[in-house]
Amino acid sequence: MDPDDLAGKKGGRVMGSTVYSRTEHVALLSIMTDTPDSFNALERSPQWEAVFKAMVEQFYLKKSAWTSSALHGHFVDMYSTFKQAIHQLSMSPYNKKSPSVYVHGDPEVEAYLDELDNLLQSGVKKFYSKKWW
Repeated sequence: MDPDDLAGKKGGRVMGSTVYSRTEHVALLSIMTDTPDSFNALERSPQWEAVFKAMVEQFYLKKSAWTSSALHGHFVDMYSTFKQAIHQLSMSPYNKKSPSVYVHGDPEVEAYLDELDNLLQSGVKKFYSKKWW
């Protein structure tokens, strides 16, 4: 979806994750990986300002579809969802623990990530923010 198309739509963040694309999520998480101390950064911190600036320059191409606060709020919602799903997996009958080290290609890590992905996409509303449905 073109960021210009998003600007004129009603609902904004209320429409939730359905208006945030997968590529936008990957871009945000990639930029946060490259920005030291941004993961737990507050909305008004220099770290988050750096993340938002990079999103505007690299993803939105200087046409911001979201305000900094909307994007930060969406990240906080995503983070909460991942925490809930990881907790749910750890409480499953198979007692799947999150790997302490993620090595791309490791069969145990890949299996865990597949299970996490399946759980997140299971349609269970508890993994979706109220703003997402």
